[in-house]
Amino acid sequence: MLKNGNLLTTHGLKGTAIETDSINNTVWSYVNPFSSAGLLAQGNAPGTNTVFRYEFYPTDFSGFTGKDLTPGVELEKNPYSKRLCENNNIGIKPLESKNSFINPNPAGDFAFVLAETVENGRIYNTAGRCVGTFNGNRINLSRFKPGIFTVTFTADGKHQQEKLLKVE
Repeated sequence: MLKNGNLLTTHGLKGTAIETDSINNTVWSYVNPFSSAGLLAQGNAPGTNTVFRYEFYPTDFSGFTGKDLTPGVELEKNPYSKRLCENNNIGIKPLESKNSFINPNPAGDFAFVLAETVENGRIYNTAGRCVGTFNGNRINLSRFKPGIFTVTFTADGKHQQEKLLKVE
């Protein structure tokens, strides 16, 4: 439990840290980019990237005194956006949502819908124009340039709509 009342959770086998607020909204999440295969490119789904535990240190932590905390380069190979976390005001819901069906998100050439049955999938650009369709769990994004898309589909009998970030 953090001082602000939020909860920091470590999903060790998935290498993920998630901060949630008191009504279980995801405030932020982080996925360890180091796997047994080495450093991953941003947007690639990790394989074995386990961690033991994530710890939170407030900015006034005494161990930071006299240390240069200027942000450096991103850890991931080929980051798709400088300081994405600082610029995440583009009007889409957090990329790691507890109700998310699409993984990975952000995605490279392929994303997957996490459901038993997937039908009537459509991909819309930011102008609201349908630019692609799919059936089944696999979403082929290889012909699209990087950008934000709205994806609609029927998953296990329920209509879903999510934002999807396509990266290089």
